[in-house]
Amino acid sequence: MIRIESVQSPFDTPEIIRLGCSVVMRASAMGLLAERPIHRLDLAEWERIAKDVTRAGVRMELPGAAVPGTNRFQTMLEHVNETLGESPVPASEWPALQSVLGVDLLARLLNISTA
Repeated sequence: MIRIESVQSPFDTPEIIRLGCSVVMRASAMGLLAERPIHRLDLAEWERIAKDVTRAGVRMELPGAAVPGTNRFQTMLEHVNETLGESPVPASEWPALQSVLGVDLLARLLNISTA
């Protein structure tokens, strides 16, 4: 369950928080995140998210390389967000969508048979 209640460095500006939340929501919707609650957005959680995303085969920069400068970190978040949007991962996306939408609605939306 994702319920971000607090943020800490390097998520210390509204834009970086927005980008971080966008990456988390997108990765979750794609079924890329390990099953665990996410309550805080901080460097330690970001490193766990980055491992989950790269384990699924989505290429991204390593977070440790971007942390020292906020602008570099923001650029890295923008890159990861775009990469997730352009990286289909059907093996994990399909089950994630099924759990949210259900088989029947998903089939209707995609105009496919459930059989």
